[in-house]
Amino acid sequence: MANSDSYPGLSIIIVGMNVEGFLPPCLASVAALDYPREKIEVIYVDNASSDRSVECASRAPLPVRIVRNDRNMGFSEGNNIGLRIAGGEYLVLLNADAELHPEWAKEMLRCFRGDPRVGIAGCKIYYGRTTVLQHAGGFYDVLMRTGHYGIYEEDRGQYDEQREVGYVTAAAIMLSRKCLETIGLFDRNYFIYGEETDWAIAATRAGFKVVYVPTAVAYHHEMSYTKGRTKKFYFLLARARYRLLIKYFGLRGFFAAFRRDIVDRRAGLPEAQWPIRIVVKAFLWNIVRLPQTLMCRGRVFK
Repeated sequence: MANSDSYPGLSIIIVGMNVEGFLPPCLASVAALDYPREKIEVIYVDNASSDRSVECASRAPLPVRIVRNDRNMGFSEGNNIGLRIAGGEYLVLLNADAELHPEWAKEMLRCFRGDPRVGIAGCKIYYGRTTVLQHAGGFYDVLMRTGHYGIYEEDRGQYDEQREVGYVTAAAIMLSRKCLETIGLFDRNYFIYGEETDWAIAATRAGFKVVYVPTAVAYHHEMSYTKGRTKKFYFLLARARYRLLIKYFGLRGFFAAFRRDIVDRRAGLPEAQWPIRIVVKAFLWNIVRLPQTLMCRGRVFK
């Protein structure tokens, strides 16, 4: 390994709530990174766990700075808490139920150093310890319907080209300090879902690139906060999507998406998974907060 002085500092932020079953292998994978240990800062933000998550973090194979919240602050604000105290030149957000390949950090940094315009980078993500793809970059359309390239596909090298994408999932993501200082923190109003897409759009509009790095690999066990595709999951997803539309595509895009969602559900289209009542609830949630959302359209959150 080269002299550690040539490596930039990394701050790795992990947010968790009741993740004692996932946190030890996650932290073990961070400790196993082929990267100078003294250049890695690990911050664990605990969202009021009732299990032994904090104890797991304190017994990690590398130093961990632990922040304990007295209530669940959500994924967005939980990460913001970590980002505010992080000192690294590059910032990493890592889900507690994810693990990194030992070369992950080096491969991600190679992308940044190869192009100073890169602001946010994501990686190739598998479902657990399989070779089934979960994420090879993300995309969205004019109605803010998002998706993952490669999802559920066996990896045969079909997504081995580094490229710019619409967004990258925050299960394992890296961004530069310069990008963070330009676009600001996550919009805490998402709570969970939508925040990484918001970041990506803001970064792109600020002149940065959002890049998928296929040589950096992570394994995601996807322990959802919502415990699967429940009504809560669909509601949080729908309200985040509508907020994104208001912020970046205006009221015309917001109302157009709502009308399309209602039409699709009345038609019984199989891809229209959110029930009408959840669509309406998410629509009304955003209507109530419309003045606040419109004020965030120029977004830079501290």
